[in-house]
Amino acid sequence: FLVEQPLPEVLRAFREAVDLRADPNLHASVEVHGPGTLADFSALGLDPNGAAEADRYLTASPGETLNLSAAEMHAFRALAAAGDGAKARRLRVEGELRRLLLERYQAYLQRGLGGMAPYQRRDGPLEPAAELRRATDAARLLQRHAPALHLLLLSYPEGRPAGLEEHFYWLRYDLDDRPNFTLRHRLAMPVGEIFATADREFYVSHGYNTSQAFAGLVPVPEGTLV
Repeated sequence: FLVEQPLPEVLRAFREAVDLRADPNLHASVEVHGPGTLADFSALGLDPNGAAEADRYLTASPGETLNLSAAEMHAFRALAAAGDGAKARRLRVEGELRRLLLERYQAYLQRGLGGMAPYQRRDGPLEPAAELRRATDAARLLQRHAPALHLLLLSYPEGRPAGLEEHFYWLRYDLDDRPNFTLRHRLAMPVGEIFATADREFYVSHGYNTSQAFAGLVPVPEGTLV
């Protein structure tokens, strides 16, 4: 499709992650820099209906209600032992969730797909990294026209090509009337006169497992062909 803006403007919009004004279900879009700290996730909150969501974490078990590893489930269930009021429980869950997101971010930053902990399902662990590998292998157009970016998505953080731009974000939006938290990796690099881009969600708290999308941005006299 055609965007009637020059390529630098389209790239600027891509670098800004998500337009909060354009999506009423999106409540936070925060860029995370470098190794990250807990302060990067300070705006995280479970409200509205925070008590109900906190209880889901405190009683987490293998299944599809939440995407958690076995160790993450154990950490949340351990918080339930305090047995105090609903507000205190919610605050403890929010604190543990900040640590979870930071640890997942740092593990991916250091080891890429190899650092992604599995989600525990009733029939055993589900490997979100395997889904992203399959999605990358299936991206034949990306492999043909931007092989360096294609390879990087499999080998990250090794093999960063020249000219690569990358940004990390955590997002909070409403999904099925519940707060959903995702970690997103955005990449862009020049390939001749065009830009190849990738948008990868490598952690999602519930509703789906992962997400990955690719695009080519091509300058044309009318603006940018996407």
